[in-house]
Amino acid sequence: MGNLNWLGVLAGLVAGQVIGMLWYAVIFKKAWLAASGITPDSSKSANMAMAVGALVNLITVIGLGFIIGHFDAADWMGGAHAGLFCSVFFAATTVALRAVYSNDTFSARAWKLFAIDAGYLIVYLTVAGALFGLIG
Repeated sequence: MGNLNWLGVLAGLVAGQVIGMLWYAVIFKKAWLAASGITPDSSKSANMAMAVGALVNLITVIGLGFIIGHFDAADWMGGAHAGLFCSVFFAATTVALRAVYSNDTFSARAWKLFAIDAGYLIVYLTVAGALFGLIG
């Protein structure tokens, strides 16, 4: 872990939190609430969810940092490509499994939620990867 770009980890974590806030609370708020079944009143544990989400994002950017370091993606474009590939081939496909195995499999609601969540992961990890390349 000594070779990990910790400044890149921090930048990626902050980017993930900011992008997530904009993505879920501003840009796709109504669509995401409708697709997820969450109401503003039902999310009383939002602070805990955000803390756990930040921890998950931290683990994700640490993993992304290892991959970028391993493949020596030394500039912002190489980092962005690594983030994009990881998001499409791992993160988005994992989120797709939730839609496939949900109670309302293949419903428009399940796939709308998939599109919102996968879109966030693709944007977030691409930006985080680019930041790793810029800072590295």
